[in-house]
Amino acid sequence: MIKGSFGLMLLFGLAACGGGGDTGAGGGGGCGGGAGVAGIVLCADSVAPKYNGVLTPSVDIVQNLCTDGTPEPYFDHQATVTITATLATGATIPPVSPTVTITRYVIDYTANPGVVGPTIQSTGNLFDTITVAVGGSTSRDVQLMTTQQKERFLLDLAGAGAFDGIFRSYAVTYTFYGQDQFGNNLTARGFGQVVIGNYQNCAT
Repeated sequence: MIKGSFGLMLLFGLAACGGGGDTGAGGGGGCGGGAGVAGIVLCADSVAPKYNGVLTPSVDIVQNLCTDGTPEPYFDHQATVTITATLATGATIPPVSPTVTITRYVIDYTANPGVVGPTIQSTGNLFDTITVAVGGSTSRDVQLMTTQQKERFLLDLAGAGAFDGIFRSYAVTYTFYGQDQFGNNLTARGFGQVVIGNYQNCAT
């Protein structure tokens, strides 16, 4: 069971069409770019943060000892993303590609207004292959924040390398890059929030 001051569950939304901005803490609406050329609309319908099998945006950066003396579970924080590909208005199959293949994604992190905390560097390209049938959807677990990123965040807290008791919220932006079978580029972007701090993840 995950406990903490910010135990809410959050579902990531989508980006605005054509590379728009974040529409709020809970995510925006819309889909990605490239539909005009490919005749396909690529959407990240949901991105659900998940830690140790439990849906939660609470990112634990401190591995505590449990009451029995064993270290608490400490893993990469992931997210389950559901991506759909649908026909743009007026498009038909054929000649529209029957599938879209995502080959990489990038995650960017930004401290929310008023939050003073370490800068989390963009992940750069994270390579994965996610195939989505046009007219269907695919769900896949993807990276959200690795243990190395969490350890770096803790080290960067004013150089103290120790948690200072402040839970910090960050906006997270996913950008997925893919192509249809004819080489047309498609993108989908998703926005959401995480809350980074020291959470108790021991079973008892």
